[in-house]
Amino acid sequence: MLQKLSEGTRAGYEGGWRLWVAVRQAQGLSPWLPGRDREERLADEEALINFAGTIKQKLFAVRYAHLVAGYSDPLLHRGRLWSTLAGLKRWQGPETKRKKPVIPAMLEWLRALLQHEAKLPEEDAVVIWAAILTAFFFLLRASEYLLQDGRSWSFERVLHGEDVEPRKAGKRVPSFQDADEMVIYIKGSKTDQLNVGTVRNHYRAGTTLCPIAAMERLQAHHPQRIEGAEERLPLFRWASGTPIRRAEMQHFLTVAGLAAGLSREEIGSHSLRIGGATAMYHVTEDLSRARRFGRWQSDAFHGYLWESHEPMKGISGKMARGTSSLTNPAKDSNPRRAAAGAEGARRESP
Repeated sequence: MLQKLSEGTRAGYEGGWRLWVAVRQAQGLSPWLPGRDREERLADEEALINFAGTIKQKLFAVRYAHLVAGYSDPLLHRGRLWSTLAGLKRWQGPETKRKKPVIPAMLEWLRALLQHEAKLPEEDAVVIWAAILTAFFFLLRASEYLLQDGRSWSFERVLHGEDVEPRKAGKRVPSFQDADEMVIYIKGSKTDQLNVGTVRNHYRAGTTLCPIAAMERLQAHHPQRIEGAEERLPLFRWASGTPIRRAEMQHFLTVAGLAAGLSREEIGSHSLRIGGATAMYHVTEDLSRARRFGRWQSDAFHGYLWESHEPMKGISGKMARGTSSLTNPAKDSNPRRAAAGAEGARRESP
């Protein structure tokens, strides 16, 4: 049953369950909530409400431990508990500051930094740049292209060289130098626990911000990584062979954010995914395409998108000059309604 959960969720639940057991032991009580009658169920709910101060994931840890042990779900039909959680959330306000997107201007700044000021060897700078543009244009989560410590699945999940394919006129070609299209295979993700996989593609941008051009430079410096002896290793690695970590990518994004006037709390590794989704939404005006491309399963993706100023130009003027007439008909324009109104007036008259 535990294999149903991702490795990260299991670790979080185990910590939450240990905390619950410790709290109950300190109170001289059993950690199990059988809820055999109404009085017992109320007492169980009180215990959960008191524990809710350590917030939702801990409660789900308690729930999952009960299910694995064969008990019924202790969170079902707990109206007061969920009202308490909602009140706590409103009282505490947002837990974290909403992350800002990386925008094309910031990417151009990063390109100049990597080329002239970062003092990185060129064979390392091209890898960082290719990772940044791939994450931005393909709306990647950090776990989908950066290796994570302490996650046994991470090595297999991140992009390998064999997962990136250069194509021309729809057919695979040996080199990105000849390609007009880039296809990537995302093997698994947060919303793809069964590792069914997803294919995504982009064509040449024809600008300095082009994922295919970036991959072309990476392949020129590290040809074995795309199609060769290293194609089954994580693609985005330093020249030494060590995979790029999230903290290292975070450093470059933070520097770009500070240069753009943002605070450290407003920029993160997720800002590339947020920025790519926002850019796609702005140029396509298609919410469903952005959602599908980014592999979101719910409307939570709306929280990733930031609006731009330009689409609102002229809107206020059009609103002010509006001459539309309402669709609501006049009271006597419908014969049946008029007749009903006359009958009502007749009945009310003395």
